[in-house]
Amino acid sequence: FVAAGALQTPLLLVRSGIGPAHDLQRLGIPPVSELNEVGFGLHDHPYLPLMLETGLPCNQDKAESLQNIFAFVETLSQAKASSNDAAVELQLTPRCKAIGGNAPTLTYKVYIILLHSKSLGRVVAKSANAADLPVLRLDMFSGSAPDPYQLIRDARD
Repeated sequence: FVAAGALQTPLLLVRSGIGPAHDLQRLGIPPVSELNEVGFGLHDHPYLPLMLETGLPCNQDKAESLQNIFAFVETLSQAKASSNDAAVELQLTPRCKAIGGNAPTLTYKVYIILLHSKSLGRVVAKSANAADLPVLRLDMFSGSAPDPYQLIRDARD
């Protein structure tokens, strides 16, 4: 059993000669075992960032006391009790922001985050050198995965 994290495990395997034949050949690594699945199946959480300007006055000195707000929801119109049942995480990060020389107002950075993405990406070794970082191919909005449509539906809710 080998585990070095979601990004480093595929690199460790490929650099050890375990992985897709075309990757091993491209890197000049003698194959020990050809496993086409190595590096595939990377999941991430796509998100839609928004800015919400409230127009409410905000005191810069008290800005540090503002708390982040987190909500886990099936859709944005239906709150859930726990993140296990939720499809979307809604994060609101408050901040005081002065726009155009005006007095600071309360602004929220809003993130609509898909918790159960259908998109699959890939981790690819750039070289056989262990010091080189991997290439991440997230492919969030490619193919037939419904993630972009789900983000749009959740934002409209």
